[in-house]
Amino acid sequence: MIRLNISFTFLFVLTVVNSFAQDYYSHENSARFGRFLYNTKQYNIAAQEFERAVFLHPKDTLSYLFLFKSYCRTNQFESALSSYRRLYGTLDVEVMPKEFGVEYIDGLILNKRYNEGEEFLKRNRFFPDKPDYILGLQLIQKDWEGANLFVSRNMGVLNKSLVNIVGESNMITYRNPVLAASMSAIIPGSGKIYSKQWKDGIVSFLLTSLSGWLTYRAFKNYGSKNIYPWAMGAITAGYYSGNIYGSSRAAKKYNQRQEDGLTTKARDILLSGH
Repeated sequence: MIRLNISFTFLFVLTVVNSFAQDYYSHENSARFGRFLYNTKQYNIAAQEFERAVFLHPKDTLSYLFLFKSYCRTNQFESALSSYRRLYGTLDVEVMPKEFGVEYIDGLILNKRYNEGEEFLKRNRFFPDKPDYILGLQLIQKDWEGANLFVSRNMGVLNKSLVNIVGESNMITYRNPVLAASMSAIIPGSGKIYSKQWKDGIVSFLLTSLSGWLTYRAFKNYGSKNIYPWAMGAITAGYYSGNIYGSSRAAKKYNQRQEDGLTTKARDILLSGH
């Protein structure tokens, strides 16, 4: 009799525990816990919970949206697109709902798929803030002329911060790579100083000048029949030619830094809006 009571008690406890476990993994709890994880920025684990939620309830659009967003925030953009196709059957950007569209365009920007972003903006019917994203993509791709033209035609509806970046792009002072190389051919290192690389310019001047002086001393002391002066001359020629080439590259890098600073600002403005 005692054994029978123990068996019934054990079965009762097992049934209760099992019912709680089943409830814990229910669709509602998985979706709720997934949103908690998402709000606390635990996106990888959140994606797992939302995968369970949509498995249990394949028509749960909200969980699919959070799944899509979780994948986007963990740089799993292809997984995000796959989850969208599971919900809607295909990736038709023309009718993509705006809630998904915001995440979709941000994912395209993060993955540098700018042409697809432009195509999405042209075709989608529901996406808000199209002018800002059109301008932002022009800035990110360094289409300064196109950005200026777009601002002139849409001034009243554009994000002021993006418009300011267009103004800054018009004020960039570029360095001429040919001029930088020519300057360093005359005075070693001066082309790098012209490109705002002061330390490199001074180092180039000192190394080239010192090696040139040592070459002169070597020829004076050992004559042209000794290999040592010629070896020093080869080193000096290397420093001198490297100084010229490096000055040209310094000018190009300077120009790129000026432009990259603006493209980064434009990218951050677009992505920070959501």
